[in-house]
Amino acid sequence: MRIYLAPGLLLLAMAGAPSLAFGQAADELQQSDEDSCTGDDCKKDGESDSKEAPKPKIKTIKEFTKDKEKVDGLFPVWRDKETGTVFLELSADQIGQDYIYYTFVHSGVGGLIGGLADLRAAGDMKDNFLVRFRRRYNEIDLIRQQTAYRVDEDSPLSRALETNNGNSLMTSLNIMAKNDDDSRFIVAANGLFTGTDLFRMGDTSPLLKAFGVTPKLNKAKTNIVEVHNYPKNSAVLVEYVYDFNKGPNPATILFQHNFAAIPDHDYAPRLDDARVGFFTERQTNLGTVDRLPYEDKIRRWDLKKSNPGESQSPAVTPITYWIQNSTPLEYRETIRNAVLQWNRVFAEAGIQQAVAVEVQPDDADWDAGDIRYNMIQWIATSSPSFNGYGPSVVNPRTGEIIASNIVLEQNSVRRQIMLDELFLDLPEGADGAALADHAECDVASMLRQNLAFAKAMLLAAPDGDGDGAEPLREIIRQSLTYLVMHEVGHTLGLSHNMKASYFRSLDELQGGLSPDQPITGSVMDYPATNILQKGGSALPAYPTMPGPYDYWAIRFGYGDGMDDPATRAEHLAKAGQPGLLFGNDAEDMRSLGRGIDPRVIPYDMSNDPVGFAILQMDLIREARQGLAEKLLKPGESYDELVRAHELLTSIYATHVRTISRYVGGIFVENAYPGAEADSYAAPLQPVSAAQQQRAMAALAQYAFGPDIVAPQSAYYGYLLAQRRGQSGVKAPDVQGEARTIQSAALDHLLHSSTLKRLAETQELGGSYGANAMLADLRTAIFDGVAGDSENSVRRDLQVRFVRELIKIHDSPVVPYDLARPYVLTLLTDIRADMNRRARKGDNDSRATRRYIVKLIDDALEPGD
Repeated sequence: MRIYLAPGLLLLAMAGAPSLAFGQAADELQQSDEDSCTGDDCKKDGESDSKEAPKPKIKTIKEFTKDKEKVDGLFPVWRDKETGTVFLELSADQIGQDYIYYTFVHSGVGGLIGGLADLRAAGDMKDNFLVRFRRRYNEIDLIRQQTAYRVDEDSPLSRALETNNGNSLMTSLNIMAKNDDDSRFIVAANGLFTGTDLFRMGDTSPLLKAFGVTPKLNKAKTNIVEVHNYPKNSAVLVEYVYDFNKGPNPATILFQHNFAAIPDHDYAPRLDDARVGFFTERQTNLGTVDRLPYEDKIRRWDLKKSNPGESQSPAVTPITYWIQNSTPLEYRETIRNAVLQWNRVFAEAGIQQAVAVEVQPDDADWDAGDIRYNMIQWIATSSPSFNGYGPSVVNPRTGEIIASNIVLEQNSVRRQIMLDELFLDLPEGADGAALADHAECDVASMLRQNLAFAKAMLLAAPDGDGDGAEPLREIIRQSLTYLVMHEVGHTLGLSHNMKASYFRSLDELQGGLSPDQPITGSVMDYPATNILQKGGSALPAYPTMPGPYDYWAIRFGYGDGMDDPATRAEHLAKAGQPGLLFGNDAEDMRSLGRGIDPRVIPYDMSNDPVGFAILQMDLIREARQGLAEKLLKPGESYDELVRAHELLTSIYATHVRTISRYVGGIFVENAYPGAEADSYAAPLQPVSAAQQQRAMAALAQYAFGPDIVAPQSAYYGYLLAQRRGQSGVKAPDVQGEARTIQSAALDHLLHSSTLKRLAETQELGGSYGANAMLADLRTAIFDGVAGDSENSVRRDLQVRFVRELIKIHDSPVVPYDLARPYVLTLLTDIRADMNRRARKGDNDSRATRRYIVKLIDDALEPGD
């Protein structure tokens, strides 16, 4: 077995996990294990709550450890040689000190069951908090420290800080051995690591409970796989097994517990500001009454100048990233150069050589688990749940980052495409719509899809040669550069900035920039691929250098003078300027009903996202025209064409979604009021009526028009996916494809939040209301056809639209109340129109119109 541990990640490569026999433990060890547990985690089935286990006799350390092996490190761990039971050694000076506890899941339970049963998926790193050991008679308590609230030390209120805001006793550990002067203790720790006292998992959702399906920790199967120890951190990997009372098979989760020491130095925390995107540690000052009580600390490194008095000075200790020796040789130079790009940013903040890069030697006697090394790992797993990941270990009290780790998943930048294979395997619903509100990052998933899109555009271009190998190779280099810069940004403390792509004009992105000008405001966004011309663009397809926001944000987080109110205010007053816009994941509009600013969305580009989307959708329509001729090859299956078709449909639907968010959108400006009264511009500005009408016109053509599937109809007969074993074959899903595109817009336009904002638009300062939008939507869906016959895609859309209107009319959801009068009027008008046209067009169209009339009659006049 070979195990690699990282500050947030342990990667396990083994032929098979050993079976650790706990059931045959000696009486003393069985007793110590059970006595170390508290709560239901350690109680045997049927055991009474009133039963008191006998307390073990405290032995000398020499006597107790004679049949155990020691794994030395921050907290020495003793392990029984026969049973695998573990014990933790503490020194007296470690008791009463704060330590960072954090977790990481290496292999978990994904999919619907994993989510509903709260069984964590791979990549999960939810826990990062402070703990403290406390001696209480013959036990050592492990106490979670409260860090979310504070009171000024000189305030009398500080005496009451822990009232209703106290620390939490997580568990108590029996002292098994100690030395005579009470300077060293050994405590039973098996239950600490195999139970769930320090974290929660397996909290079944109401949906599963309704079906009587519940997971339960199986204590007999759960076992400690491995212990790794280092001078500044200790890590224990546990195989948790949950049994279901019925339904799913037992679930196994590889879970890593970690304890880390806090550096002993004069780190100065820096307060957060909502106009800049850093990850934060939330703290509320309960004694504040004359201002906002928020005193959130940004996450950042203790990066100091060698000569603090100089405007430019080298870092005392650079942030050093180690490229793991498992990284393919051909990628290392690109990775190194991408990391070092951040030195340009720090130099403008006054710190020179702030970042360094080394390659882990092949004969290194340390691994990625040692918290003293910040690793860039290149891994390969069969079914990764993340593609790029940038976790950090943080002191929750101060926000100081003490270690970080970057993981690059081989599946995200596959070697096959590096060697010019055409398309990557794409996940279900490959529109990149994954949540990423920590450093866990879906950016590489987006890159996988966009690299395939770039290749499709290169090959399908009418003037292309059917190869495009050299342009694609350069695009791949750009994408890897961007990926690494993005993940390094996370480890520096920066959160996503989904508004940063709202920067350059379409003319600039089509060739109006010089090579030394960035194409986005920041590398912390998820931009669309910058391909607007046939065969690709002369400009980078991805950000390959930091943008103005990156310089501005790092200056705020690491530069001098930000503790001076005047200097800080002057710097932050630039918020909202071109290139310095900011919007994080919480404001992201990709999910229905979430966010209000349409500029805060991934996979858009330029300061005219609607125009950019239209240009790329036109490219996709063109590409479809000759796609079959370009991709079908003698003697080969049709699978390549199927994948290309699905990919282009997904990208197309993503652009439809981007356009739709401008309808009912409200621009949010981050700038605070200026010094003059006339500078108090409202930070909330509804998207103008002209912009919303432009978006609706684009949706009428590209989402609801009669020809959205026409360009590829010529090759529908060739869309035969490659059979694998007994997978069978299926016909192309024309209606499903159309619904994917249409729903990207329709679901947003008819969502309660959108309709409510549109109905309130006059009060918000807008002029394009719900009545006008619904009228435009009705025109887009029912009009614009030459003659009176509709194809199957439009007929299906019309029926779905009417059904959705009826749902709104009948829905008990209160936000719909403002829009209901418009919906009733619209249904009445549609019924009259369908009655007028019920005898026109072909048989299918006439039947559909009569059916729509019946649907509305039943809804508005039930029982008649």
